[in-house]
Amino acid sequence: MAAWRDRLEPELFSILGGEPTMNREFVEIVEAAIEYWPQSNIRIVTNGFYLHRHPRLPEVLQRAKRSTLVVSSHHESEEFQRRFAPIRELVGEWERNYGVNLHMVEADRYWSRRYEADDESIRFYDSDARKAWRSCVSKYCTQLYDGKLWKCAPVAYFKMVAQTRRADEAAHSLFGTYAPLDRTASDAELDAFFAREEEKICQLCPERLERFELPMPLGRRARNVVDAAE
Repeated sequence: MAAWRDRLEPELFSILGGEPTMNREFVEIVEAAIEYWPQSNIRIVTNGFYLHRHPRLPEVLQRAKRSTLVVSSHHESEEFQRRFAPIRELVGEWERNYGVNLHMVEADRYWSRRYEADDESIRFYDSDARKAWRSCVSKYCTQLYDGKLWKCAPVAYFKMVAQTRRADEAAHSLFGTYAPLDRTASDAELDAFFAREEEKICQLCPERLERFELPMPLGRRARNVVDAAE
């Protein structure tokens, strides 16, 4: 973030994951974003299950001119909602006591597929790049990762995913040739980056929005975490 503080003035700066609250320095990251981009709306997107580890967060959000805490529910089942109830209670207290701008989202209604994966492999699409870009719900979600700007999350984190799952040669070739933007880029290159629409790499995503239902996400490990929180 520090490398880009004098180059970018984002209207909206989101801190999300994965699950950002698993990071032990999560609150410090939020504080840095507020310092670097005081005019931006700082948005945190979380499933809420680790918010109890960060009791300073509501006080930090009070210092931002604009901030939003987005807490997403990931399943409508009775078991999940029972374990999600303490989270609703906690963030409700933050909203009442600290004036936190809280937005609850039933995220399971909006899951859409970028690729197919199992425990061993990850499979991408072979699409028309323009059609894939037009249907993409993440086409304006520029990622700031490893000090560089990336077009979207699948591009930024492919290497990380590929360490745990096999991907075909075509995917490795396209992801391997993608060049993120670093802070040495000229103003013209920065403007061109944000103006660019479809790129060749977009062909790895589906041409049409594909909804799917997420299986019950709370396994044994997650249940233990929630029990400890309760």
